[in-house]
Order: sequence, then structure tokens, then C-alpha cells
Amino acid sequence: MSPWQWAWFIPVVIIAVVFALAPLLGLVAVSGGGRFATAAAERPLAETAPFAGVFFLCAVVALVVLIVLWIVRGKPGVARGFGLYTFVFASLTLAGLLLRGPEESVNMVWSIPVAIAAGLGGVLTVLLFVDWVRRLRADAARKPGDPPVLSPQAAALKEQLQSRLAHLSGSERDAVKSDLDAAIQDLEQRGLITPAEAERAHSTELGGLAIRMGSSSATSRSR
Repeated sequence: MSPWQWAWFIPVVIIAVVFALAPLLGLVAVSGGGRFATAAAERPLAETAPFAGVFFLCAVVALVVLIVLWIVRGKPGVARGFGLYTFVFASLTLAGLLLRGPEESVNMVWSIPVAIAAGLGGVLTVLLFVDWVRRLRADAARKPGDPPVLSPQAAALKEQLQSRLAHLSGSERDAVKSDLDAAIQDLEQRGLITPAEAERAHSTELGGLAIRMGSSSATSRSR
């Protein structure tokens, strides 16, 4: 990497690490008195609560980004683990603030981002669990001859292919189908695909192979 690439890459990595560790740092700020496993004297909760609030505000931002990525890409990625991780640590932090805050004159405004992080992390965890169960049931209910369940990416790909195919004439479609059948036959002759796979490929409608590949790829990544 060039020096310019390192110049932006290193800060991005540092920021990403801070956001990833934000729930842990927030919990330590409250439960550990801001000592972070050092021999320093424990600081009053009234002083460390703002740090916890800022850390969990970062966690909320990270959760929102992960939710958007999940919606756009159709796969949870690290959202499932980060949601549960944030929910657990935010709940513990919030419990500490609620139990000790009134006695130690803590400004409870800082508990708001902690509560939001706990709620958002819990909701995200539940939604991802429900989505995971739904996918398992859909896979279990499928029969061998059923068409594959389309992911958001595959559904978008299907719309694009249908739009493009609509602009082709009958002779152009026949030419594309002929070329595709020849390629499938060549793969079978070379032993790269089995006869059964070749038969399924031949029987698939024009554009169906791309949709099937997109669907299976997205499904494997989401698990």
C-alpha cells in the first residue's frame, strides 16, 4: 500500500476497532470505575458515566449501520453477533447506572444512549433470530422440484434479466439459448459438471441459471 493509502487506512481501522469495542468499553467505564484493568484509583461513577454514554452512542451508530447493510445486502453479516453483544453489555451497564446512579449523583441523561443501545441490540437480535428460523423452515418445507427461494439480490437480478430479455427478439433469444446449451454441453464433456447438472441447466429457462447462482450464493453467505 502507498503512504497515502496507509494515511487513511490506519485511522479507519482504529475507528472501526473503537466502535467494535464500544459496548465493552462502556461497561468497563461503569463497572470498573474507568480503570480499564489498571492499578489506577477508581473514579466516581459521576465522572465515568459520560464516557459510558459516549461509548454506547458509538454502539448505536454501529448498530444502525449494520441494520442498513442487512437491509440493503440481505445478509446479516456480523450484525447478529454484534447485536447480542451490545444488548448484553448495554443491559449490564444500564443496570449499574440505575442501581448506583441516584446514590452517586449521576446525571442520568447519560443512561439514555445506553438504554437505546440495549433496546436496539435486543430488537436486532430478535429480528435476526426470527429471520434465521424463517429461513430454516422455508428450506425444510422445500421439495426437490421447488424453485429456489430468491434472496433480495437474486430478486433484483431477476428483474434486471427480465427487463433485458424483454428487449431481445425471438431470434436473439434462440441464439443466446443455443450458445448457452453448447457451453453446458462442453462443460459436461469435459467432466466439469455431472450429466444431472447438465440436464437441469438445459431445462432452466433463459436467465434462470444466473438467478439460481445469485440465490444460492446469497443464501450460503447469509448462514
